[in-house]
Amino acid sequence: MSEKNIILAGLGPHARRIYYPLLEKYARQYQIKVPLIIDLHAQKETICAYLSNRMLQPERLFFVENQERNSETLPESLHQVLVEVGSKEKIHGLIISTEPKAHKPYIFWAIDQNIDILIDKPISAPIGAGTNLEAAQKIWQDYQKISRRLEQSRSNLVVQCQRRSHPGYRLIKNYLQDFGDGSEIG
Repeated sequence: MSEKNIILAGLGPHARRIYYPLLEKYARQYQIKVPLIIDLHAQKETICAYLSNRMLQPERLFFVENQERNSETLPESLHQVLVEVGSKEKIHGLIISTEPKAHKPYIFWAIDQNIDILIDKPISAPIGAGTNLEAAQKIWQDYQKISRRLEQSRSNLVVQCQRRSHPGYRLIKNYLQDFGDGSEIG
């Protein structure tokens, strides 16, 4: 079996609780390597402390400057690192676990490279989407752009919705279906 190289964008609380332990658990069995972890410079100390006693060590860390966190595109310095990492070895997957407003540039980069993507929901989160109609409509526009790009790529994009299978959510769903108007609830 050949090595599987997975880049992790975002090593916040969710990734530290879910993704990284799973990568470690299956690293030997599936020959998983982490050539790169990306996060915000403000999180450097926390991330280095977390990684200091982990079995699976990334080959490289890259910290995005805090003032670049709201950019619609990847910072040029990060793009160069991604190109460099990708030229050394085939990248099989990208796990995107950043703040949602940063998802889109990572999605587009991975799609353009034909890299499979696992992303936390939502796929995008324009600033002000909860209070501004134009910003909310941008979510649909983002979805359409991503969908069109995926049609031209070999990438798979999987949106992680972990709590959908939570027993509490299933109980409520079943209750509403049983005692509601009979409509199917997604």
